[in-house]
Amino acid sequence: MIPCRKYLARIGLNIYPNCPIGKCKKEESITHIFFNCKATKPFWDSLGWQNFYKAQDKHWLIQLKAFDYPIKNNFINWISFFPFAIWYIWLNRNNNNQKNTENPINGDHIIERATKFKLLTEKSINTPQKIPIKIRWHKPPKRWFKLNIDASFNSNNQKYGLGGVFRNANGNWVVGFAKSSHASGSIQAEIEALLEGLKTAQAWGMFPLEIWTNSTEVIQSIQQGNRLYDDIVNECKLLMHQHKEITLQHAFRQWNNIAHQMEKKVADITKEKKLFVEPPSYVKSLVESKLEEHYVFVKFLSYDDGNTLASLGNQSVLSDTKYESHVLNDT
Repeated sequence: MIPCRKYLARIGLNIYPNCPIGKCKKEESITHIFFNCKATKPFWDSLGWQNFYKAQDKHWLIQLKAFDYPIKNNFINWISFFPFAIWYIWLNRNNNNQKNTENPINGDHIIERATKFKLLTEKSINTPQKIPIKIRWHKPPKRWFKLNIDASFNSNNQKYGLGGVFRNANGNWVVGFAKSSHASGSIQAEIEALLEGLKTAQAWGMFPLEIWTNSTEVIQSIQQGNRLYDDIVNECKLLMHQHKEITLQHAFRQWNNIAHQMEKKVADITKEKKLFVEPPSYVKSLVESKLEEHYVFVKFLSYDDGNTLASLGNQSVLSDTKYESHVLNDT
């Protein structure tokens, strides 16, 4: 039995039996939690569930399985999706109850979790075919900031350049940074970019924070450690631990372009980090055009590559949305 408030009150617990969310205040039954609550109903209405469900017919779970809504994703279908929808709704209900919030259901988050589970648990498909993935720059969630970071390394002089740009939930520029120094290799340069980004975020109070990097090595270093660069990695992990709402995700280089341009232009910058409260001239037109938001690339990945990038949080692999912009091919 799912411990809804109606059930808990019925068995004698001293608990308010009605839904505590906003103006909802209706008796919190199982069907109320999963379908009729103010936080849940808009999600199902967007799928057309109200035209399919018949309360007096078969059990709602059987009807839900038969609903078969077309999921716009290359890796999962409705059968893979709907159990995660139920699980996510229950988690969201608990969070709203505990934190006195009214957060609605986010379908993209459900797709992301279902896709990640499928990619990480199923065996690879025995086919040489590659799967087309639509990739684009995504705005961060409401009240979040997004940081794109990049770095390059010149083995001839052991010098690196790093850059990063913070944007708000509207996709607008907040602050950028760039720095040049010396390193022992490209991985160190990429980790240094992460560290400088975290320090800037802390100084400016830009949390919660999504961090995008096209370096898989950076994410793996944070997840698994890196003996060569433990000091830098541990400093990054300490800063991330101090602020719980931080995600570090892989991004394709195409949508790390502004950060890439920032690090390319720092050859003449001293060791001191330089901050840009306005976009510098060499990326201003790119920022103002919002090109990253309007263009979509199609990249072809093997199932195994998609599996790897899913484990590193790549949003383009984990989710699929409607695209109404120009599409550029990148194979």
